[in-house]
Amino acid sequence: DGGDVVATTTTDADGFYIFYDLPDGDYVVMEINSDTVPLDVTDAEGEPQDNLIAVPLGAGENATFKNFTDEKKRVITGVVLEDTDDDDEGNVPIEGVVISLVSSDGTVVATVETNEDGEFMFMDEPGEYTIVEDTPEGFSDVKDSDGDDPNVISVDITQGDSTGNEFVDEQASSAPSESPTPEPTASPTAEPTASPTTAPLGSISGFVDEDTDNDDEGEEPLADILIQLKDDGGDVVATTTTDADGFYIFYDLPDGDYVVMEINSDTVPLDVTDAEGEPQDNLIAVPLGAGENATFKNFTDEKKRVITGVVLEDTDDDDEGNVPIEGVVISLVSSDGTVVATVETNEDGEFMFMDEPGEYTIVEDTPEGFSDVKDSDGDDPNVISVDITQGDSTGNEFVDEQASSAPSESPTPEPTASPTAEPTASPTTAPLGSISGFVDEDTDNDDEGEEPLADILIQLKDDGGDVVA
Repeated sequence: DGGDVVATTTTDADGFYIFYDLPDGDYVVMEINSDTVPLDVTDAEGEPQDNLIAVPLGAGENATFKNFTDEKKRVITGVVLEDTDDDDEGNVPIEGVVISLVSSDGTVVATVETNEDGEFMFMDEPGEYTIVEDTPEGFSDVKDSDGDDPNVISVDITQGDSTGNEFVDEQASSAPSESPTPEPTASPTAEPTASPTTAPLGSISGFVDEDTDNDDEGEEPLADILIQLKDDGGDVVATTTTDADGFYIFYDLPDGDYVVMEINSDTVPLDVTDAEGEPQDNLIAVPLGAGENATFKNFTDEKKRVITGVVLEDTDDDDEGNVPIEGVVISLVSSDGTVVATVETNEDGEFMFMDEPGEYTIVEDTPEGFSDVKDSDGDDPNVISVDITQGDSTGNEFVDEQASSAPSESPTPEPTASPTAEPTASPTTAPLGSISGFVDEDTDNDDEGEEPLADILIQLKDDGGDVVA
């Protein structure tokens, strides 16, 4: 891939890209993987783990189906909990436990420690792995979520993520005393008092959902969200995670004043509302009576939205962007005119913001020596309006061109008296061709693309020669 970049483009909503008006020659199409789908699966040359396609292009030829197939890394998450009441269930998170990810050939591919909430996470290529817990000093194994060896969990992330993995440990019992049991006294057993009635126990439960369309209502359940139960002194007395339906429950609770606290996930970090009706709050106070079952203590969360785009130079005066411009300052401005973030474009001319749902404008600070040509919303060429109320905004584009030099003050020279030379016979112009293809995601690890990937940057390189587009 040592050639010069002669053109760039991005895939459309169908994953399609095309380079037009190409003279014959030897080219290389290079895909720049996205951060979210970073793994190369295969391409039109049939080579896995490669993002280059060589294209020898004849005069007027249209080279099609120069396709790339990519794949996401898979996520493995879990938690290590202590069984504090000898019921073989985890109650309290254990921090600092060493967890290893081991491949199917026995290689340790990653090692992490659990955080203060007992959680761990790995991201790796699709495949079959085992998660191995190094049982912390002073603890013994109780069980794990696959029911076999209590400190080894088998996971298969061939076709999807693996969440909800759990190790449960308990503090090891003290060694028995060597002292014999004392001789019983001769005194008779005292008369028992009348047994008091045991107060009935209660429960607290609810759901955690995602607001997918910014209407302050939960539409999709959120699994594996950590929920903590605190007493009226602020101490954590129990923890759990939501199931596939977003449901959580704490059983066997005596009466008292509790607080349910949700720990937001990294992927859905925004608090929308909860059972108390307070937005941007992840605490629900629950005064629990004896034997009461407090239900629907719900939380609703929301994802941050993504805004992406690119700044390109128009190098051939056709009002289309051809070459990325690095170092351009792009600002994200809220609807009230506040600049909420500023970034610079990378070497591929790309920029990205992540922020709360809403309406914004993206403002380009036109780089020195350039003038504005257009942008993707067709209005002010260095301001793009975006609405990320209900979804991401991708494919935003600014196009600039190098400013023309100031006109010379010298007058046009007098024409010579010599007649124009006879023109030579016009040569026939060689017909121009194109190179096109698709970029798709392999969603089920079968080495075939199932879903189109939009906004993937594609570069066209020559064999080391001049800029041609």
